[in-house]
Amino acid sequence: MIKGHQIQYKEKSTLSDDFVNLKAGLHFILGHFDSNSLFPRTIMTKRLGYQKMVFSKNEALRFFIDSDYLDCRINAFPAIANTNPDFIFIDLDDDLNGSMSIYQKLKIVLSNIKKRLEGIPTVLWTGNGYHIYQPLECPVRFEDIKDFNEFENCNSQFLKFAKHFLSEGCADRSNNPSLRSCLLRVPNSYNSKGIIKGLSREQSKIKLVDQWNYRRPSIGNLMGSFYAHLIGEKIKSDIKRRGDLSFPNTTYSNNKIRWIEKLLETPLEDYRKYCIFHILVPYLVNVRGLSPEKVSQVVVAWLSKCNTIKPLGFDPSAAAKNQIKYVRHYKPMSLVKLQTENRDLYQLLTNQNEIHFRNPLL
Repeated sequence: MIKGHQIQYKEKSTLSDDFVNLKAGLHFILGHFDSNSLFPRTIMTKRLGYQKMVFSKNEALRFFIDSDYLDCRINAFPAIANTNPDFIFIDLDDDLNGSMSIYQKLKIVLSNIKKRLEGIPTVLWTGNGYHIYQPLECPVRFEDIKDFNEFENCNSQFLKFAKHFLSEGCADRSNNPSLRSCLLRVPNSYNSKGIIKGLSREQSKIKLVDQWNYRRPSIGNLMGSFYAHLIGEKIKSDIKRRGDLSFPNTTYSNNKIRWIEKLLETPLEDYRKYCIFHILVPYLVNVRGLSPEKVSQVVVAWLSKCNTIKPLGFDPSAAAKNQIKYVRHYKPMSLVKLQTENRDLYQLLTNQNEIHFRNPLL
């Protein structure tokens, strides 16, 4: 019941339609998660006002009943250590003053999930917009992947990236999902905001629009784009920290750096992405001055040679094109800096090519 702007909770029978429907809704949401790690997991309700750890489905239902089925939410990730980011949550609000309708936003997200992931997600209507839930196949954490070791908080960063990337920036900016606070609404519960605005309970009901196809697309489909995003953010951070967008006064011989030219002739078994993003593309664009098409051609040719030693786990053409967008005003890594930041790669290159230079910048 509503009294002014305060919600008055009422006693509910566990045999009511609300209970039966909410129980079915919770069962449906739990079906999106790994059955081996359903609990413990945090929940949140209107009455609680904070995240509460629960250890079973029945315990969660008791809190949902106690809140009169208002704002019943459950975390997409279990409350255990070393959780993988195997779930994407995208929140689309119906902004009446925006330039794009809520239906256009939904169409963009569903199209991108289909194109990028070959996925079919769950879609809920919340009374004020859509929630999109897409489970993923994610056998390992980013922290356990060598290419991502240089970045911090990759798991949480991925959740935010995926939301923005798949929605093309039209998702709710105030919603920043993380492993600890990715709260999903439960179908057949009620949105208290709608009730406070004067809508009926039925109008404020969380309704299932479309359900996922129970297939988990591989997170690998987004790995290359996510890596390019992290590199782009690192570049922005480096530029901001330096406070100088110009290049240092370094003279290159005929617009070429000898050790990088040698690298282009040397196929590698490891560190291929690292070389693309930190060395090769910045060098080809900002030192050699090649066109985007030529840069892509050179990088793909180098990666093809690398592929003969060890198969690539990513699309070489897409990797090159993604990085070209971020390299303006960004110089290639020097050999001295490489020695500090990636000693294994430095030793590999110097041992293979016997690189010894008086000028460490070259």
